[in-house]
Amino acid sequence: EPSQLPVDVPREEVFVADQIFRYSVIDNYNFWVNGPHTPHRHALMSETFWYRDAETGERINGVAASDPIYNEDFTQLNVDLRDNIYWSDGVQFTADDVVYTVELLKSNPELAASGWSAEFNNFLDSVEKTGDFSVQFNLNQPAPRFHTLFETRWNGVYIMPKHVFETVEDPVTFTFSEPVVLGAYNVVEADPNGYWELFERRE
Repeated sequence: EPSQLPVDVPREEVFVADQIFRYSVIDNYNFWVNGPHTPHRHALMSETFWYRDAETGERINGVAASDPIYNEDFTQLNVDLRDNIYWSDGVQFTADDVVYTVELLKSNPELAASGWSAEFNNFLDSVEKTGDFSVQFNLNQPAPRFHTLFETRWNGVYIMPKHVFETVEDPVTFTFSEPVVLGAYNVVEADPNGYWELFERRE
């Protein structure tokens, strides 16, 4: 029997998840600006430092390789990053991606999704790489919960692919319509009417 799906994929190979509502912003995966919807698609495509298990409270590493490491007065946060993660186009994820993302969000208030730009301007003095897979956040005041910006319960600061965004003229109007992702799924096809999207799990 036909699968009754809007795409030509065998039904036994598809997990169907409700996207909650019809998307009014189509084919735009720039989740750092206000507008593109993120009911759950961000969780398929994007990565941040940690996840928080809502049932157990356990912190689970995402792109981080360790728990957050603060100094004694909570004015400095160090994070070790995993050295075995690659963007979907084969480029390795490094601390350069993190520094680029944070500095761009801090310097551009139009990248206003989820309030991350405002939070960085409120708490962050500077961010620097301390190695290819380690970063240090220098805070302008004690902030023992600063790390939670990068801890996903619903979402967290998603890391941008530096090698993609640094080539675009305007990161605010850039639609990222062919997204390069750190997450487990690539976008394959999107309904121009906004009713569905097809993702494929990365090998």
